[in-house]
Amino acid sequence: MRELTLDDLDDMVLGATLLGTGGGGDPYIARLMVRQAMEDYGSVNIASPSELDPDGLVLTVAVIGAPTVISEKVPAGPEFTGVVNALASYLGKKPVAIMPIEVGGMNTLIPLAVAAEMGLPVIDADSMRRANQYLQFEMFHS
Repeated sequence: MRELTLDDLDDMVLGATLLGTGGGGDPYIARLMVRQAMEDYGSVNIASPSELDPDGLVLTVAVIGAPTVISEKVPAGPEFTGVVNALASYLGKKPVAIMPIEVGGMNTLIPLAVAAEMGLPVIDADSMRRANQYLQFEMFHS
């Protein structure tokens, strides 16, 4: 596993913005969320899928909709971890990692904030390798 520290955060934001090709919105608010989470809970470990239990539960975290809304109504904090905990409770299994659903301004960064708060690694993977406006193209389902 690699450690992502506050010193690495600006490079991560730049990379997510570049690779997201403008998708996922302005990363400003999400960057602030990650910075606060890392200041409060510590750095985030970035894991490759092979470093985790193959039967472990990995949950994705994402925001959808107009990215300007999150700038107008900044999350209070527990929204994302609350959803992860609720789904884990429903499934009856604790997650071993968080995974971004896509590379993009906010959807790369918010999973980092969730992982920091929950003390979980983030998988160095996503379902799209870029941002996409259609969530159904990024979901894992059959």
